Amino acid sequence: MTLWSLEFFRCPISGEKLILEDAVIETVPLTDETRELAKRLGLPVEKLEQRVRTAVLHAPGSNYFYPVYEFVPVLFDFKNEFYYKAELFKAAAKKYKRPPSSRARKGELFVQKSFTTQWNMVQNHELTFTYTHEEREKFIELEIIDKDATIPVDYVALNVGCGFGMESQFLFNVIKRPTFGIDINFSMLNGVKHLMNNPLVTVALASAFAPPFANDTFNLVYSHGVLHHTFDTKKAFLSILPKMKKVSGRIYIWVYALEDAMRGGIKRTIGHYTEFAVRPILAELPKWLQHVWLYPMSVWHYRHHTKYGMNKDKWEFKNSMHSMSDRWLPKFAWRHTFHEVISWFLSNGLDYELLDPVAFQKTFGTSLIGIGIRGSSKETEPVPSVA
Repeated sequence: MTLWSLEFFRCPISGEKLILEDAVIETVPLTDETRELAKRLGLPVEKLEQRVRTAVLHAPGSNYFYPVYEFVPVLFDFKNEFYYKAELFKAAAKKYKRPPSSRARKGELFVQKSFTTQWNMVQNHELTFTYTHEEREKFIELEIIDKDATIPVDYVALNVGCGFGMESQFLFNVIKRPTFGIDINFSMLNGVKHLMNNPLVTVALASAFAPPFANDTFNLVYSHGVLHHTFDTKKAFLSILPKMKKVSGRIYIWVYALEDAMRGGIKRTIGHYTEFAVRPILAELPKWLQHVWLYPMSVWHYRHHTKYGMNKDKWEFKNSMHSMSDRWLPKFAWRHTFHEVISWFLSNGLDYELLDPVAFQKTFGTSLIGIGIRGSSKETEPVPSVA
């Protein structure tokens, strides 16, 4: 977090602007490229160079407080064991006496645990699932970019569900504008080192059901492959939607499609219902028992992928462990119909546009799966391209 990005954060409970206290700040000079971009965007270079390593973020009206730990704001609106492990938090508790104390939502702690384990397996590997970093950026371009417009100078994006943080960097590489990322998993505390050279990417630990930002803030709210891993995909969508600017704002989500699970005959259908029944049980097992299931599945997957899969020459066993964890360990992995997801957009007054499956096929040489859909209010300009 930088002193500049502090201006965006709000208490996830009261909505108040947060005050920085007891801060340890380090000066990290900008690269020439970042300095030039910051000046072009009218951003304060001095505040971007000031990185907050540790601090207390205090909401003065309600007296809630949150730690910044190793440059990452930890802004959960529910009681979490991490708070009480941080010495800074213990000291702040004596001073402010009001930590978040509500219970996590249904399954959130299981989601947090499983995705922390999952993302710690790969961290900054050259593949993100089956995509190289360059391919992932091309995917993002297909998801959000129109070629007939330019990005405004004051454009800011929110990435909901950024993994260990690198997806926010990929999004930034596409739009070249300030990008904020949030996720519930603790692998981000390890992954943030990969973002230290870019103060225009800011990540925080937070829930998708309580994003720590003011409403009507972001030109783009982007969430790929995340909302279906919550207890209620639609409620998660409705929680992040208000963060989009009402005018000139866009929201994009990609979620699992039920149609994908139902195509391919009886074998695929049986596999879908087996996964649907087994996954919630696996999610709550001790880690060693999860691996009893996960390891042989990963061996099979690794052998298959290194023969037939995308980027098979770069594929490692830990990539298969990551993929199988993503399939079998999340407590939730809902699949939705196209009509259902489209109705979420239309019932909230949004126009919508589906991700182009033909363009995807031409770019990657494989069929598009899932539901990629972007929406905007009636007053919104076309989704901008890179200036």
